[in-house]
Amino acid sequence: MTLNLLVVVCGFLIGFFVISTGGGGAALYLGVLTGLCGLSAAHAVDTSLLTAIPALK
Repeated sequence: MTLNLLVVVCGFLIGFFVISTGGGGAALYLGVLTGLCGLSAAHAVDTSLLTAIPALK
């Protein structure tokens, strides 16, 4: 449960940073998800792509 909350909070913080700067945040997403949250690289990539979908609409 704690990891899920951490992933959600990190996602919102990184999303806010990416939106405010207007750039892509894939490096931030992948770094935080693999380093801080302990996800594998494959799961981090899938998660970052999933979170990018709403912003692309």
